Amino acid sequence: RCCQHVSSLALVPISLRGDYKTFEDAGFSSLLSKPFKDGDIHKVLKLFREGGEGFITSQRLRKDTTIESESSGRRDYHVLVVEDDVVNQKVAEKIITGFGCSVEIAGNGKEALTMIDSGDFDLVLMDMQMPVMDGLTATRILREHEANTLVKKPLHVIALTANASKTDKERCLEVGMNGFLTKPVTSETVLQAIEAWERDEMHDMPHEDIKGKVEKEEKMPDLFSLERFEDITMGDEELQKMILVAYEATLAESLEQLRTEPVGSKEWIGAAHKLKGSSWNIGANALAEACATAEMKPGDFEENGHMKELEHIYSKTLEIVHRMRKTH
Repeated sequence: RCCQHVSSLALVPISLRGDYKTFEDAGFSSLLSKPFKDGDIHKVLKLFREGGEGFITSQRLRKDTTIESESSGRRDYHVLVVEDDVVNQKVAEKIITGFGCSVEIAGNGKEALTMIDSGDFDLVLMDMQMPVMDGLTATRILREHEANTLVKKPLHVIALTANASKTDKERCLEVGMNGFLTKPVTSETVLQAIEAWERDEMHDMPHEDIKGKVEKEEKMPDLFSLERFEDITMGDEELQKMILVAYEATLAESLEQLRTEPVGSKEWIGAAHKLKGSSWNIGANALAEACATAEMKPGDFEENGHMKELEHIYSKTLEIVHRMRKTH
C-alpha cells in the first residue's frame, strides 16, 4: 500500500513487447524491449517526473521522438527516391516523409528519367548501382538534357552508395551529382543532406569509408542488430511488418541467384550487392558482411569455400526474421 504511487519499469526481450497489457495489468508503469537505446531509460524517467499519462513503451518513445523532430523542422519538398531494392525504398520513404516531404519511388535510372520529365521534383536520391540503368548513367543523361534545354536551375541529385570511396565520390561528381550518402541511410544523415543542399554545400558533406564500416561490424558478435531495426523503422510496427516481408523475399531471391549464377558474373555480383544493401539497412550485420566480401572479392570467395559459410549465415538470419515476424 505504501508503494502504490511508485512507478515501475519492466525490461523484456523483444519477443514479449507485444504483450504490454499483461505487464500493465501487473502494475508496471512502462515496458522497454531489449536491446534499448542509451537514452531510453532517461526518457522514461523524464516522463515519470513530468507525470506523463498512459503506459510507456519503446514504440511510444520512438514515436514521441519522431513527432518532436518532425515538428522542429518540417519541409515541404517533393523528393524522388531512385532505388531498386524494396526494403531500401520503404526505409527511405519512411525517413523522408517524416520530415514532411512527399516521396515518389523509381526502381531504376530509366524509370527515374521518365518521372523527372513529367514531374516537378525538388530533390533526387539516386542509387548508383541498379538494373536496367544505373544512377551514374541516368544522372549523366539528365545533365545533358538540362544543358540542351538551357535549364536555369538543374535538379539536385544525391547519390546513394554502399561504397563511399574516393573513386566513387569522383565518379559521382564527374557525371554531375551534387553529393552522396553512404548506405545504410539514417534520419540523421538524410537530414544532414537536406540541410547541406539547402545551404548549397553538398560537395562538403561528410562520408564514411566502407572499410571502416566493415571493420566496425566485424567486432559485432550479433547476427542481427535489433537496435538498428528499431531505429530505421522508428518503432512503426506496420512498417516493420512490411520491411520483414520484403526482406524475406529479397533473401530468397538473392540467395537463389548466388547459388545458380556463375561466380563473379554481373548477375552474381548484382545479387550480392542487393542483399548486402538490404541487410546493412535493417541490421543483418553478419550477412551484409559476407555479401560485401562476395561482391568485392568474388574470386577469393569461391576459392576459399565461403558460399557454405554464407548459406549458414543466411539460414540463421532467416530464423531471426521468422521469429520477428511472429511478434509483429
